Amino acid sequence: PDYLFTCDITKPFTLHTGNKIPYSFGIVTAWEVLEHILKENLPSLFANVHRHLNPDGLFIVSVTNYPSPNPNYKNVDMHRTLQDLTWWLDQLEMHGFVRDESIEQYFGKDWVRNERNSYHLVLRKKRKI
Repeated sequence: PDYLFTCDITKPFTLHTGNKIPYSFGIVTAWEVLEHILKENLPSLFANVHRHLNPDGLFIVSVTNYPSPNPNYKNVDMHRTLQDLTWWLDQLEMHGFVRDESIEQYFGKDWVRNERNSYHLVLRKKRKI
């Protein structure tokens, strides 16, 4: 519990250990998260991930592409951003990520959330030229 923190991933934040700012990770995952975020909030989320990911780190995601109406709330779809794979890849590339299909193949069908109608992606930071 001493090292569990929460934040709004769509707003700028910085994780640190006091002497290392920002703290960075080798792997950041988002299982069935991105589709719940409004389009206009995705750039900030991607910036947060990019800032906290090691230069050679991996951003591993699954993104659903089908509606998820909430039966408790009339006309409310919990999946706020439903787009095809090309759209997601374009957004991720615009925000500094590139797909690594060789690592995706390693997973085969063994993803944490292996939903039939989801995209499963492994991404890296784009290399600076």
